[in-house]
Amino acid sequence: TAGESQFATYLQTHLGFRLFDILTGVHTGFRMEYYNLEFEAPFTGSTPVPAEDSVRAISSTSLTCFTTKTVDRSEEELDDDPDLSAQKEICDFGIPLEIYPSVSLDFEFFPRTKTRFIYSQTLVRPEMRERAPTVFFDTENSVEIVGNPKLEDTKIQHYDMRFDYDLTKGQYFSFSLFYKDFEKPIESFIDANAIPGIQRLQNAAGAKSYGFETEIDLKANSLVLGEKVDRSFLKDISMYVNYAWIRSKVELDTTAPGVSLLTSRNRPMIGQSPYLFNSKLTHEIELKGKNSILNSLLYNVVGPRIEFLGTDGNPDIYRDPFPSLDYIHRLKLGSHSISLKLKNLLYSQSILRAEEFNHELEYQTISNERRDELYKEVPRDIIMRTPVGMTVGLSYSYDFQ
Repeated sequence: TAGESQFATYLQTHLGFRLFDILTGVHTGFRMEYYNLEFEAPFTGSTPVPAEDSVRAISSTSLTCFTTKTVDRSEEELDDDPDLSAQKEICDFGIPLEIYPSVSLDFEFFPRTKTRFIYSQTLVRPEMRERAPTVFFDTENSVEIVGNPKLEDTKIQHYDMRFDYDLTKGQYFSFSLFYKDFEKPIESFIDANAIPGIQRLQNAAGAKSYGFETEIDLKANSLVLGEKVDRSFLKDISMYVNYAWIRSKVELDTTAPGVSLLTSRNRPMIGQSPYLFNSKLTHEIELKGKNSILNSLLYNVVGPRIEFLGTDGNPDIYRDPFPSLDYIHRLKLGSHSISLKLKNLLYSQSILRAEEFNHELEYQTISNERRDELYKEVPRDIIMRTPVGMTVGLSYSYDFQ
């Protein structure tokens, strides 16, 4: 059994004024939140512990109240279900009222431009199943993952600088720099001492990421120069491009359980791609009344990223880039709308690959002899190839307004 309760509220303020004849804006806000999680799960300890001696407390920066209590099951419970263990664990996560602030300074140095300096704090919590001391199945990667009641929340501090240029007729260009500081990010690793395929979760000490992002949204007729050129046929075509370049590095606590077994220590964050690319080409014709016809092509790709961490010299598991090309057609007739969606026109495949971030195979955790032996035993190649295929979707909607 499990129970979860959450209460949150948000307050935002805005102040605008001129500073040295520069239009300036100050946006401040904070999110105030209370969160509590309780669950009861089968006892997973290897040695039964008397109920009166099994209460333990763990203090941390993100969990000020965390207790796990092991109690004996009643005879009625065991009679009803003989497969139950003789003991069960009752876990209680309690977080007092916490505040996550944000502030943004906006400056309009030039007409139709805005430069922002932003700071904010956010929080990422483990899912309930990730904290329960039980095994759950990850359907996307076809692996079993063991929950960890000691998992802590991840606190993130964001530092951003963003420049926006408002072009004419809804067109715009933006460029931003960002830096993120992670406290106790959650990572999954392959337990070399357990049943093959079992993944475990734990907190790293911290992580840093930085990079830049740029995006542009343009009408096709604005790209054609010259006053004598007929650009009327391009007025219904728009283009959007977004690109992000990212670098990250995880910080490990070498004294933490399991860290000494990790194959790669000097590496990016798990799940963090070095680049992201999104684009869209749209042709939309406005007809009489509220009628319109829209056709869009969308292409996006996410760079290679670590999916699972290897231990005891076994390689990390990477997910290869997945280039996706989609098509959308929408016919709108008054309040009626019919949409056709075709996904993955390239028939891209989902591929997991075994390799290391450090391709020179220079590790602090294993000897050169053991490294060479493991390299022969465990292939650094594709370990799972999943055909995704193309998806066709047809939908109808009606607008009551």
